[in-house]
Amino acid sequence: MVLSTVLHKTRGSLVVLGLAVGAVAVASLPVPASSPAAAPARAVAKAARTVTVDSRQAWMDTGVSRPGGSGRFLSVTAEGKWTFRPGGSDWTVGPRGGNPASDYARVDGQESYPYHANGAVKASLIGKWGKDGETFFVGDRYSEGGLDNDPLRGRTLYLGINDDQLDNNSGSLTVLLEEFARSKDCGPVTHHYDPANGWVADPC
Repeated sequence: MVLSTVLHKTRGSLVVLGLAVGAVAVASLPVPASSPAAAPARAVAKAARTVTVDSRQAWMDTGVSRPGGSGRFLSVTAEGKWTFRPGGSDWTVGPRGGNPASDYARVDGQESYPYHANGAVKASLIGKWGKDGETFFVGDRYSEGGLDNDPLRGRTLYLGINDDQLDNNSGSLTVLLEEFARSKDCGPVTHHYDPANGWVADPC
């Protein structure tokens, strides 16, 4: 079983809250000596699900609903490799997709790709809320906070590969989706680990 942990520090004691999320192994995050991970937590995991996103499938419905209300948010963490063109390791990439510095990988304005906004790249993990929702970049780490009176409330998260030809793809990504309930009392700042930016403060 995979154990997702939330750390909570109260008056000098450290309590670890665990949540079993399935049998798919997810690498633990590095914790530097100066890590703020032990700061008092304001969020407690309420639900979690692990799904597999296949590179040959345009979209998959994760079954995870959009966060309901301002007291909740959804965390998405993806890992793995998939190939968006046969013929070599150059076409095998992770959740963030192809190299944005490469003209070949960039698909800005190419409407044949599901996500073609500024900075869009081939084979990145993308999402949308509901079958007909607007697409957005997910990559290896994404979070979405709930809103009161949200017009998209009730829609489920769809995930897929940003590609316009699926039959020559291979591989898949493992995606962990965790829903959190945030307390009204923000308290001290908490952080999450971003592989690209290190420890990043969570919004209240």
